[in-house]
Amino acid sequence: MARKFAAEREIVWEGGFFNWARREGLKIAYLEAFDEMKEQPDVVVQAISSGMGVMAARKGAEEYLATGRIGSVPRFLMVQQDTCAPMADAWRSGREELTDEDVIERPNGLARAILLGDGRDSYPYMRDIAHATGGGIVSVSQTEMTEAREMLRELEGLDVCHSAAATIAALRNEVQADRIGADEVVLANLTGRTRH
Repeated sequence: MARKFAAEREIVWEGGFFNWARREGLKIAYLEAFDEMKEQPDVVVQAISSGMGVMAARKGAEEYLATGRIGSVPRFLMVQQDTCAPMADAWRSGREELTDEDVIERPNGLARAILLGDGRDSYPYMRDIAHATGGGIVSVSQTEMTEAREMLRELEGLDVCHSAAATIAALRNEVQADRIGADEVVLANLTGRTRH
């Protein structure tokens, strides 16, 4: 819709996921997090829609690796909600790309910031990041997000949106399944925009 709007009005389309300047800006949050951590992360967990933030984070990690600021690129675990998880479904089934059948015309779910029904353009990049880093793309249920949100409120005093809670729900699931070890350092990016 944004492309169509821009074309109809003969204005420049912002580019979303493919706007390199936007990704460079997002990268700074990760570089700051890497700098503030006492130990470098073994795993980075983030809820995704297009995955622009993870794309930026990987670039930042590779730049820090090249300059010796970190010793290795962490595994990237990307999270979608079960009601809108075309990338997680494709990853789970081992597919290299999304097709027209994967598109969700009217995405819905509690985590509004990660409701992207058409990830065909960015999925190959997310798949590459998951493969290259030994990470993955997973989904969490609406109930798991609600429980994680309440857990953060009770244990940490944080009132986060459901998108941020998806990150914690996935982290909890991966730890319980022994795919993230108790001794591993995790950077969980609590991102999102809604609070209701």
